[in-house]
Amino acid sequence: MSSEAPYGHAPGRVMHETSAVPEVERRGGSVGLPVRIAKAILFLASWGVFLWWLAMWFRLPTDEGKAFKKDVSTAVGKNAFWGKYATNYLLYVLPVIVLAILALLYLELEERFPERIRCPASGKQPLLVRLYRAIWTQPLLVKTLVGIITLIDVVIFVIVIACTVWVWSELLKSQFATIDAAKPKKGIPKWAQKWDKTSAMLGRALPFTISVLFVPVARGSPILRLIDVPFEQAVKYHRWFGYLTVLLVFIHGATYAVYLGSIDKLRLLVEWPYSGISNLAGTLGGIAAVIMGITSIPYVRSRHFNTFFTMHHLYIAFFVLYVFHVDWNHSGESMGPILLFFIDRFLRMVQSRRAVTGVSARILPSGLVELKIPRQSGFKYNALSFLYLNVPGISRLQWHPFSTTSTSLDDSEVSVCIKPLGDWTTNLHNSIAAQAASNAKATPGCPFAFQRIHAEGPYGHESNYFLRYKNLVLVAGGAGVTPFIAIIQDLLKRYELQHDGLPENIHLIWCVRRRSELATLRTVKPSQIYSRYLYQGAGKGGLTLNLQAFVTGEAIAGDLQPTETRMLELSATQFLESPQKGDVATQRGMSAVNSYQNLWMIALIVASMTGFVLMHALFYNYVSSPKFLSKGEKFSTALESILHLVCLFVGIVLCGGTVILFWISSGNRAQSAPSYDQETKAGQLNDVEGNDESDLLDSCVVSEGSRPQFEGLCSALTVVIILFFFLS
Repeated sequence: MSSEAPYGHAPGRVMHETSAVPEVERRGGSVGLPVRIAKAILFLASWGVFLWWLAMWFRLPTDEGKAFKKDVSTAVGKNAFWGKYATNYLLYVLPVIVLAILALLYLELEERFPERIRCPASGKQPLLVRLYRAIWTQPLLVKTLVGIITLIDVVIFVIVIACTVWVWSELLKSQFATIDAAKPKKGIPKWAQKWDKTSAMLGRALPFTISVLFVPVARGSPILRLIDVPFEQAVKYHRWFGYLTVLLVFIHGATYAVYLGSIDKLRLLVEWPYSGISNLAGTLGGIAAVIMGITSIPYVRSRHFNTFFTMHHLYIAFFVLYVFHVDWNHSGESMGPILLFFIDRFLRMVQSRRAVTGVSARILPSGLVELKIPRQSGFKYNALSFLYLNVPGISRLQWHPFSTTSTSLDDSEVSVCIKPLGDWTTNLHNSIAAQAASNAKATPGCPFAFQRIHAEGPYGHESNYFLRYKNLVLVAGGAGVTPFIAIIQDLLKRYELQHDGLPENIHLIWCVRRRSELATLRTVKPSQIYSRYLYQGAGKGGLTLNLQAFVTGEAIAGDLQPTETRMLELSATQFLESPQKGDVATQRGMSAVNSYQNLWMIALIVASMTGFVLMHALFYNYVSSPKFLSKGEKFSTALESILHLVCLFVGIVLCGGTVILFWISSGNRAQSAPSYDQETKAGQLNDVEGNDESDLLDSCVVSEGSRPQFEGLCSALTVVIILFFFLS
């Protein structure tokens, strides 16, 4: 199967746009000093908590760290209500939860009091700003096995490897010293004992890699939103840390098997004792990890995606077996990011279960399918967002990501454009085409695929980072132009709203195989969005659009001749509308219950954690407490792990679900966003004398039979930008 992949962008931070235009933005984005101070405190506190959490992983394996953990355990143990696992919750889990809450508070202030980043009047960013962005975006290596590598990628990878090796080596050093100082055990040589401890201490290093493995995979992670690293970029870290985790799991199991073989006790690999470590759970969990690792290899993932997707759900089995293998005490070290992931996953499930009705669909002359999806009031997205869509009429299981092509500044609908490439997208296209033909014959009905759809998101960048540049050079191929259409529409609308500090020059370079694909540009009529577009002065204060299209394919029968290219007059099919379209009472827009509702997210995290911790304390005090056991008796480790998994379910699903019910209830009071006043907009445009209905294609320069010569284009662009800088 195939889909339109969301377009990747560089990190930045501005604000997350809503359907309304905040008054502070109209005034130029000025924010009072107290708000600035509060933002700075929250941002620095977030980084402080993160660095403290990271430092704990380096500190605790040392002798000083072990003494510190023992002191904390003694202090916490004075209150028996919280049980024996409170120490790990306090040292490992609490910092991650506090970091998420601080990040959400900061993001809420950013939304309520946005400081709209704009391009400087000189067109040149300060040196420190350029250095910071270069760390995140400037490629160090290209065409590597793992793609493009930036400096921040190297830093993150080095830190993770260094911490993993440090934890393993520090723990192993003390174990080797103990073995060397002790007398040889009968039947177990010292080399075998060291081999055993090598495997065991490698397992003790796994909680860290599992922790960082789950951080980037939460699509709405507050931590990723804080640093404005979108999910589609962060997922590469998930792959790297996933391969590292699978490698460590395999080595951990293999070295332990060698040790057992050396003492002729391989049968212990399938042992599941009443109390203590379950080797069988570890063996099965290791098998699940290896299967996920093998099916995640790029060759398998790209050619057999359904196999990869199905096998990746073994993460649930891996997590459960991991808990049974090491017991809840040691697995608790990695529970912070895992809890945030399961909270995010539960929220995504709730949002995606909601059926969206009132969807419109049409086929553009370029062959793209355009969908217009209604949204609830409070649903937030920006020009760089993307959605996951599911159409049950085509497949109940497949979800595909698509970039938005609309601006959030004035529309009550979210638009996406889809190119028919694989089975799913082709079936979608054929379904709409068949219904369009049916409508042409006056056959009643609605396309089966659009009785309802399911949508999840939005995801992507926290901000419209492109607003900070005076000159934008956009390079696209085929359907990859869709996010750039969203950027152009967003900028046109901002000019209409008279924002200041906006980009002034946009140069779009677009390569297509067929001339008919150029008709995608027909969907945007600049003068209908920015009423003064045709009358603005060139140069300072105006928006200049330079569009170049390169048709690289050969002439195809049925296409237009070269002389007719600029007069491309292909018409789109009429929008197919579901019966609910226009009926606000029955129409259900995209749910605003998503990770961008910061205060609700805080309530969800706090409720889930409170329920989890309280249930754990109750189970410990009234079920598994030593006071209920006879002398020398131990509570079943497997049963104890089951009780903790029940606590996790109660905390997230019942306690967190209660918050979501109130959240949904508050959102249903305003079911759909107010429709954009098309009549008012039309009246404004008619007041402009000589209003032109030209579209982007009319101003596009088309070259046929060749690809863009980027060296020449970049040289010409450099000259134009330099001249513009001096003249302005």
